[in-house]
Amino acid sequence: DIENLGDIDGFNLVYITANQQTRYQRYIQRDENIGDGAMTFEQFQEKEQAEAEQQIPEVGAEAKYKIDNNGVLENLHQQIEKIIEEIGGNK
Repeated sequence: DIENLGDIDGFNLVYITANQQTRYQRYIQRDENIGDGAMTFEQFQEKEQAEAEQQIPEVGAEAKYKIDNNGVLENLHQQIEKIIEEIGGNK
């Protein structure tokens, strides 16, 4: 429960997001489960309608830190490093 986690000293919620098309491309490229690589965009959209998936943006709205993961890996790493530096500076 997000309310309980917020009570933990030093807890920082980080929300990492990417647009749906980017998530889909990465999902089919990973091809972790049988059939993932052949999934259509429409099937992926349906999969994202699951209840647990719907709650992610709600939880993300509570995050102190947000990361836009639509870019290249280097950009993701830069954003993470910035957050680590900020959190480390708050000790």
